[in-house]
Amino acid sequence: MLLGYKVRLNGLGIFRYAFSGIGKATSEEVVHTDIKNGRIHYAPDVKLKSKMSSPEYTRV
Repeated sequence: MLLGYKVRLNGLGIFRYAFSGIGKATSEEVVHTDIKNGRIHYAPDVKLKSKMSSPEYTRV
């Protein structure tokens, strides 16, 4: 993820790393102090998401 790639875990979903910071007009103006936050974003697998939207409960 630190190299800019998404990580897909079959059956679980996709993880990616994203940054936020101060916008600049050109890429030459950007310095490392302009990057403020790094976050891991998660998108669930389609099958997992559908299972979670209508869960089944069992009394134990």
